[in-house]
Amino acid sequence: GDDQYGVFVIGPEGNMTFRLVEVGLMDSYSAEIKSGLELNEIVSTGLSVGTY
Repeated sequence: GDDQYGVFVIGPEGNMTFRLVEVGLMDSYSAEIKSGLELNEIVSTGLSVGTY
């Protein structure tokens, strides 16, 4: 479909940046990221209220 997906990448100083990514295979627990991230980048898996 035309769905767009994004992740929050955590920078070296702890700042978070939203980044659009291309997703491949996906199920209820995980997703294949085909493009949009670089090797060794850290991605947030959840946000607490007030984080964003």
